[in-house]
Amino acid sequence: MKFTLELHRLPFKPLKTQIIYTEGKEDLGVNKFILEHYELIQAFCIKRGVEFCYLPLLAEEVCSAESISYNAPYATVKELPQTIGNDFILNFMLHPENREKVPPSLIYAIPSCYSCSDEPNADLSLYSGYSFEPSVNKTFKETFFIALAHAIDEIKNIKKSGVLFRTRKDTSRDSVAEQDATFIDRRSFSKEIRFSIANEKPDADSKFDREAAKIADEVFERIKRLEKKGITRYLLEQYISGKEQLSRLRITSDYRIFLPDYENMEIEMKPLPKAVFLLFLRHPEGIMFSYLPDFRDELREIYKRVKSSPVSAATERSIENVTDPLSNSINEKCSRIREAFVSRFEEHLAQNYFITGTRGEPKRIKLPRQLVEWETPLT
Repeated sequence: MKFTLELHRLPFKPLKTQIIYTEGKEDLGVNKFILEHYELIQAFCIKRGVEFCYLPLLAEEVCSAESISYNAPYATVKELPQTIGNDFILNFMLHPENREKVPPSLIYAIPSCYSCSDEPNADLSLYSGYSFEPSVNKTFKETFFIALAHAIDEIKNIKKSGVLFRTRKDTSRDSVAEQDATFIDRRSFSKEIRFSIANEKPDADSKFDREAAKIADEVFERIKRLEKKGITRYLLEQYISGKEQLSRLRITSDYRIFLPDYENMEIEMKPLPKAVFLLFLRHPEGIMFSYLPDFRDELREIYKRVKSSPVSAATERSIENVTDPLSNSINEKCSRIREAFVSRFEEHLAQNYFITGTRGEPKRIKLPRQLVEWETPLT
């Protein structure tokens, strides 16, 4: 059975890719089934680009030390509140008198809730729900997964009509294949499509947006697993205290990198990316990629201090490449620097620490320099 829930002033932004299990009254049988088949349900949803939210288990995952460290490195953990039940989202029903009538269901946001506002606390959000109708011809497992498949199909149809849906030509079958932009590999996605003049070799600056955003597969998968959005983010915020803040950045006398206000987190990099990072940290005004040859000697001296050894012939060639505006080497090093930070905490904070910039302008590290502490300043 399909139905619609009207939810009033949700404290989080609904996501189109989350399916939430809810119930007005606890159904021990359904809950037992979900707990026993939780991994199978999760795998079924993940394969189809959807997140299944079973709130009691989700709350446990959200308040893990790893999750809090990644999403809120500035925070301290509160004493855990009472277990969050599957009826949590029904606290926001527009007609709470119908709360206990809500059967065990799978619910998901529908487009109407985005017409009001994309922000939390929109006046009204609408959710569709599928309840599990018993059938003499099907087991409960079959009934549950049929309802889950219907909900996923509905979500996919929603996204077809929204901005997150794209199409591409399938030349092998002369048909249009569907591609969900939400799940495009963000490592290869550029906000701007740029074209170079014919026969002209693209320089590092023209490829910065795309190349500097690439990260290793295993890091990308970890980030996807740890990112918290929608109801998940709201749950996280119930477990932490402390106002969001940037950490100081401390460079030790042996050029290790620490964030003292994020539980003294160490950011590790290989010597050449670290030398590039320290070079840009020394220049708050930023550096134009076209001027990189002017910084070759300075980068070499920084590298020698980081490595505590003479520069080999192979390293000299690497330094020449990374300061060549026509080489992609600088973008590769910027990518490794970005990866070192976003692998440890979420990007909206991390972007203050890695190298950013737009085409034709100096690239720089945005972190206010009053937050930078050098035990042994580079001179």
